[in-house]
Amino acid sequence: MQVLLTWEAAPGVRGYNIYRKTSPLGPYPTVPLNTKAIVPYRDCNRIKALIPPGSDDWQILAKTFADTIFWAEMPDVAGFNIYRSTSPSGTFLKVNQMPAISRFRFDPDGNPLTPDSSYFNGFLDYARWDTSSGLPTTHIVDGHTISGPLNGITYYYKVSAVDILNNEGSQSSPAEMAKPVDKTPPRTPLDISITAVEPTSSLEIRWSKVTLDVKGHVEIPHVSGYRVYRYENAGDPLTGATAVGGLIPHPTLSGVTEVTFTDSDPNLRSAFGEKTWWYRVEAVDAQNNVSARSAAASGFLKDITPPDPPVGIAGEGFEDYIKVTWKLNTEKDMDSYNIYRSLCDFGQWKPCEKQGPATVYLPPQPCSGPFLLLGNVSQADAKAMEESGGTPYFEDRTVPAGSPVCYAYLVKALDKSQNMSGSWPIPDTTKEKIICERLRDRTPPEPAFISKLLARDNSVLVDWIGAPVQDIKAYHVYRSEKETGPFKWVGGMTVEPPPNPGIPLSVPYQPAPGSTVGCGTVPLFLHEGMSVGSFVDKTAVQHQEYWYKVVGIDQSGNESPLDSAVVVSTFTFSTDQPAAPLITSITKVDSPCALKIQWNPPFDPAKTTGFMVFRNFSGSGVF
Repeated sequence: MQVLLTWEAAPGVRGYNIYRKTSPLGPYPTVPLNTKAIVPYRDCNRIKALIPPGSDDWQILAKTFADTIFWAEMPDVAGFNIYRSTSPSGTFLKVNQMPAISRFRFDPDGNPLTPDSSYFNGFLDYARWDTSSGLPTTHIVDGHTISGPLNGITYYYKVSAVDILNNEGSQSSPAEMAKPVDKTPPRTPLDISITAVEPTSSLEIRWSKVTLDVKGHVEIPHVSGYRVYRYENAGDPLTGATAVGGLIPHPTLSGVTEVTFTDSDPNLRSAFGEKTWWYRVEAVDAQNNVSARSAAASGFLKDITPPDPPVGIAGEGFEDYIKVTWKLNTEKDMDSYNIYRSLCDFGQWKPCEKQGPATVYLPPQPCSGPFLLLGNVSQADAKAMEESGGTPYFEDRTVPAGSPVCYAYLVKALDKSQNMSGSWPIPDTTKEKIICERLRDRTPPEPAFISKLLARDNSVLVDWIGAPVQDIKAYHVYRSEKETGPFKWVGGMTVEPPPNPGIPLSVPYQPAPGSTVGCGTVPLFLHEGMSVGSFVDKTAVQHQEYWYKVVGIDQSGNESPLDSAVVVSTFTFSTDQPAAPLITSITKVDSPCALKIQWNPPFDPAKTTGFMVFRNFSGSGVF
């Protein structure tokens, strides 16, 4: 706290002493506060005479970036006025509203003004700023509007002394020069966001424009640009950074509030899983002051690299299921395996080609149909299977019991991003292996129904209709002289793929010992030769009544039981055909998936043995 005492000097008085006491009733001390008498001077010449000739005390001794002006100690001075101009010969305007009485030992950077850290008189000339807009403002001194000082502009200063009575001395000469330099960094960029641009395999980084420095002042004219850093994790902003894109210019168009940069590094997209990248942004002003780096924001590109198709795919048929095996994929981001099933025709999966416009009729080609998903085996389960001494496998237990069909199997690998190996829905058979496998068949085909039995000279013609199955190989004809047997094999006919006719059998059909029927001889599609046949029994004797049965035998040697076949006699066979049934309705049954066919007349055991149902994919053609 300071107390300013003023009084009118009395004529003829050469000086004054000041005394102070702490109580109005107590005595004044005998020793004055001042060490020497206070002498009044009334004109500038007398005041100037106090300063020794040639003195440097009025010279400015130090200047810094914030325009802090320093000068040496002066005796009998109450304060100082500071004047500023932008030209050494221009008009100097006072910038301080009150006499400067501050004393400094350090400059604004914290450095000592002298080695011994001596104190100096000084004044901090600084710009005023609007706290709401961040723009520089002005202030009034002696009726003049004072602005600045602003960075990058050279200013000239003069100083004058003021005594306790506010009498002012002459201004210092020559004027001293100072140029404020911006050392305040911009604010940290905010609102960082990352957007994946999948079509171009790039990441787009956005952030809000930086318009203020860390003190809330507008960057004049604006920040120069921004630097973007990419990281593999969100840890220390100064560790593991990769600068991308160089200095990104600050947008100067009116109305633009965001800055955008696109990182198109070809390594952003990982081949194994979705790799997360982190980004930070820093702002740089015209004086190369750099802001703190922003908070980290992350983004990633989807993994679109599928795993390789599994290899080593094999199949094995059992009586009631089919087992599919394959080798383990080694990709680091493997997730699981999908197992698909379709159908095979003569040991091959045949895709259904799209039919485009044609100028001539092309008969439809047999195809296997689409692959349907059966199940999934995780990579963890597949590894466990391998570690237990085996290979990854899947057991298809959805095959219908006794199915004669050959099935196509396809195994596809999926990574953690659910990229699937190979192509879909049509597999690339040059890169993906499709296997064909069937049950180890123990189920015989159904016996045939004798449709015609004609006695001829020294022979009997036997025609039949059987339920067609894909692996039917032959029909055997048995004969007896009694209805109850015993029945003896008398001949038969093989079933051959069209257009080849069946071959008469001289001995019963038997597969080769130890052979296994594969899929190479099993067609997918049924044909007429599988269900109809004819045989001439040339060993029949005239006037002898015979009883016949016809049974089917498949490629594995499974033969219909004789007891299940309908026996027909040459003398009881009637050529009168029963009336053709009339289909009354066909309805879909959801569970199980089936079609329900109904017809008239109903079954009459007195007139009919049973009914045979025929099917085709179109209304015309072979049923």
